[in-house]
Amino acid sequence: MRSRVRILLPTAFFAVSIFLASSLLSPSRAHADFVSIWGQLHGGYLTGTSDRFEEGSQPFGGFAAGLSLAIIDVFIDVRMDDFDIEQAGMWNQVGLGASFGLPLPYISLTFGARLAYLYAQFSEDARKAYESKALEGERSGEPSQKGLNASLVAMADIELIGPLMFNITGDLGYHVLLPDPAELNGINFSVLGGLKLKFGF
Repeated sequence: MRSRVRILLPTAFFAVSIFLASSLLSPSRAHADFVSIWGQLHGGYLTGTSDRFEEGSQPFGGFAAGLSLAIIDVFIDVRMDDFDIEQAGMWNQVGLGASFGLPLPYISLTFGARLAYLYAQFSEDARKAYESKALEGERSGEPSQKGLNASLVAMADIELIGPLMFNITGDLGYHVLLPDPAELNGINFSVLGGLKLKFGF
């Protein structure tokens, strides 16, 4: 029963986030573009409270891309702390979201909520820390790398030249890694920035 409650937490978090966002932002603050396609290269810092973040804040680089239709967003977000695929710590997501924009001169502010499938590969140091806990009987088996993440997102797109923008994003989420969410759940927070290309109409 306890595991089921923990699995449902990200979904409930997402639903409440959508409600709050729609309550705080009026319909007139929707995206200026009804349909838009975007992609960006980014880097930043990621931290959290679960075993995945045993080593604290972790710098990362990566890319993201998405398609927005009215207030609905489909996205992929890849973050890695190394170029070695087998050893790198990863925080990769693909999912759906809802967002509300506030266009201003030369800058667009966006607030939203997301629910994503998460692939959270442990870094080498975090894996060693997990294995030490397993040897002491505090953890069982291999650390899970797949789960769900629900998050609140705030971003600013600053116009540079044409469709090229500088993006600043902060997100606060709650994740569970399956099949053992009791040990591998927690809060995550990241701040990132990067160059973004966006085409819309």
